[in-house]
Amino acid sequence: MDYSNILIETNRLKIRPIGLKHINEIFEEFTSEICKYLIPQPSKNINDIRDFINISMCQLKNGITIQFELENKKDEFIGIVGVYKIDTREPELGLWIKIKEQNKGYGTEALNAIIEWINQNLEYDHIIYPIDKRNEKSRKLIEKLNGKIANVRKNKNSNEIEFEEVEYRISK
Repeated sequence: MDYSNILIETNRLKIRPIGLKHINEIFEEFTSEICKYLIPQPSKNINDIRDFINISMCQLKNGITIQFELENKKDEFIGIVGVYKIDTREPELGLWIKIKEQNKGYGTEALNAIIEWINQNLEYDHIIYPIDKRNEKSRKLIEKLNGKIANVRKNKNSNEIEFEEVEYRISK
């Protein structure tokens, strides 16, 4: 299924599939501070971001993954929410918000809207949200959205640095 025309609007956000519009901001904002608890790590080459966006657009058209870009109502870039494995019974979420927009409730607002969209558009058993165990802010966010710990395991980021990952599940 082709999900390329999705537009989700909330009180403060426009959420749509990623495109090249915000490539420069993604490159600038996807910093080591943002990536501290993430599997992907920042790149020093904007072409890596272009490749990520192009691959994301292909995965979107093939119904595998949706990378949503978040904008405020002034069309300013806020962050990205990924919905992975949408072709399975266990779709998975990932989120990052640029530093200067953190602690303003955008993560909660975006995830609430995405979960509602998943409820209306996907057949699933539960939603998975894996988080580095040390990431207290993300853990509090997903717990506020009724996420429950289902598993703890070792994982590695793209630089092969091992960390302990907590897998949260959100039931229907």
